[in-house]
Amino acid sequence: MLSYLFTERQYHRLQARFILLPWVAKLLLFIICLQMVVEVSQESVQPFIYYQF
Repeated sequence: MLSYLFTERQYHRLQARFILLPWVAKLLLFIICLQMVVEVSQESVQPFIYYQF
């Protein structure tokens, strides 16, 4: 997904920086992503407006 937002050079720089991150930072990013998935999958999220049609 990030390859659509950044140039190829920027993407490779981000990838290299991520690889160099300590495992604690990678774990924190994983937990944040996991929490975002949980929040979006909750029933409290409003259904799509055209779902009934």
